[in-house]
Amino acid sequence: MSEYQYYEWQAIDRPLTENQLTEVNRLSSHMDVVTSTQAVVTYSWGDFKHDPQDVLLKYFYAFLYLANWGSRRLMFRFPKASIDAKAIQAYCLGDWMSFTATGPYYILEISSDEEGSSDWVEGSGVLGQLTPLREHIIQGDYRGLYLAWLKTISIDQDFNDDRADLFEPPLPAGLQELTGSLEKFIDFFEIDPYLVKAATQASPTLKPSADESLLTALSLLPRVECEDYLRCLLQNEPQVNSALR
Repeated sequence: MSEYQYYEWQAIDRPLTENQLTEVNRLSSHMDVVTSTQAVVTYSWGDFKHDPQDVLLKYFYAFLYLANWGSRRLMFRFPKASIDAKAIQAYCLGDWMSFTATGPYYILEISSDEEGSSDWVEGSGVLGQLTPLREHIIQGDYRGLYLAWLKTISIDQDFNDDRADLFEPPLPAGLQELTGSLEKFIDFFEIDPYLVKAATQASPTLKPSADESLLTALSLLPRVECEDYLRCLLQNEPQVNSALR
């Protein structure tokens, strides 16, 4: 079987500038797609000569890698102000899921290397189905993180049931109501369906956000902070809504 490696990055919060487009085009002669919101490169021999995380930090907000020998890799970049870092770190365990600070950003990486783990998988279109998970995390929806934790304990040979009980992160609500992105995440990382079923049975029902409490909090927001948020909104700053919530 021939070798197949697929790399894809996506810009979410803001598109690439013309200068950035030129720079990304120069990263590899194998570039299949480069637009203001996406870059794709595939290899049937050789490797990408740059660190994909460096490319993510400089130009994009989401990255996906897969190889036909079983490697899977998903990364998201978050502005530090947009997320609750302590809450996210509770789900990160071992080498399979990492959460690191780099300058004004956090990088979340979920990876799996299981040789011969599945049939041939084409990379095209996969990242587009997974990028909504980034917004879920920003909004405090950690269902994807919990599913990634389930994958971690299923592939870590040194992880036993006693340790799982000791280190289990908070069980998020709404696992009975999986979105298309969550279902694709389960499929892409081949998460044990029995573990998923057990989690869904224990997960509480997802409750709608309390709009009244948000309105009450808004009425207490100092005028200076209100003006700061309005200025960010007028300047099309990314993640204004999430930061305000």
